[in-house]
Amino acid sequence: MKLILLPSVLMAATLVACGTSASPSGTVTVTVTAPAGGATTEAAEDSETPEPEPTEDGGTFSSECDYNLDFDNGHTFTAAAFIEGATPGANVKVTATWRQVSGKHIVVAKKVTVGADGTAEAYFEKPASDAQIDAIQALPTQKQCKVEAGLV
Repeated sequence: MKLILLPSVLMAATLVACGTSASPSGTVTVTVTAPAGGATTEAAEDSETPEPEPTEDGGTFSSECDYNLDFDNGHTFTAAAFIEGATPGANVKVTATWRQVSGKHIVVAKKVTVGADGTAEAYFEKPASDAQIDAIQALPTQKQCKVEAGLV
């Protein structure tokens, strides 16, 4: 499904497992939440966030990945990972992938260290072209993006 914005009309649409919102500046934010590990789910419009999944060392991991449509300042892919209850000092590699219907997927990764409180967070933001947005929107919502984490 493609989201088309008309300059004189602000649109807000709700997609399966995806929410959108429009602002007066002409920016439309599309939010897709996918569970860790690439499992597919379908959520109702008013569903709650999926439960965090266990990590390799007994903690929990949750994530979200989005794409933001901004025709004035440029589109972006965004993602975040949240780790709780993990072993302090553990090194974790977090990888965000935004799939493309044709061509190469957009993949970014970073290493984070779990703090003394057993938590770690990783955030990603990457510019996206119109063609990349078209290529992600052509996929089923639950297959558009994923975030994974594993001990290094």
